[in-house]
Amino acid sequence: MLAKKILGVLMIAGGIVAGVWIDVVFFFVGGIEEIIRGFQAHPNSGHDIAWGFVRTIAFSGLGLAAAIFLLVIPGLFLLTTKHRGRPWNRPVKAR
Repeated sequence: MLAKKILGVLMIAGGIVAGVWIDVVFFFVGGIEEIIRGFQAHPNSGHDIAWGFVRTIAFSGLGLAAAIFLLVIPGLFLLTTKHRGRPWNRPVKAR
């Protein structure tokens, strides 16, 4: 029971940290880097610059959302479920 709660807390904390890290490193910093490279390579071409803005603004919550669905929700499930015991140890109801 205690191990389940510890695992749930670790999953929730790990999910939040992983989601924020993915958002910052891949989408925010990567998008800004792509904008800078777009200005340096072709200042008149808007494709790389626009994709950098889209990557920075539109996809900024995608990493956190993925981490929430993959780690935080199962972690909350582990924290909130009660221990029911093993099904083979339950008494059989008489009919």
